[in-house]
Amino acid sequence: MAHPQLSGHIDAEVVDREAELGPLRDRIEELEADLRKMRQERDKARAEGLAAISAISALRDQLSGLYRAMKAIFGEIELVSPLAVVPPPPDNGASAPSPQSGRWSNLINKLGGNRGKFIHALADFGPSTASQVAAAMGITRIQTVYDTSHQLMKLGVVTKKGDQYALKE
Repeated sequence: MAHPQLSGHIDAEVVDREAELGPLRDRIEELEADLRKMRQERDKARAEGLAAISAISALRDQLSGLYRAMKAIFGEIELVSPLAVVPPPPDNGASAPSPQSGRWSNLINKLGGNRGKFIHALADFGPSTASQVAAAMGITRIQTVYDTSHQLMKLGVVTKKGDQYALKE
């Protein structure tokens, strides 16, 4: 058998390149159209995301004051359980000191302010937790109780055993 190249006859099929390339070009056009459509969807989703972020930011700005107020209220009230609250003394029309606070009245008057209220609360109700003292003092900010108790412990007026504050006898 002779080699076809040497015999001068080539039995090769004529290939029509245009016929082969046509379907490939159509497929490329379809893929490019799909790509354009996906880019448009991406841009639309990006714009919607930015609009949502903008709306959330505006809502956050509007509600931040209310949120801080609610956080302050509920953050402190959670520390005061309804069962731990000491009821205020009955009001007879005059706010006379109770018999217990009588012996502490000079110190209460001398210190005044929150320190006086703190001593008055402990004199009236005896050993109390920070939440109970806050309720008796008529305040909602528990940190005030901690700060005041620290000042009074430095003065040697108040002691703390466990979670209860008491007047030093």
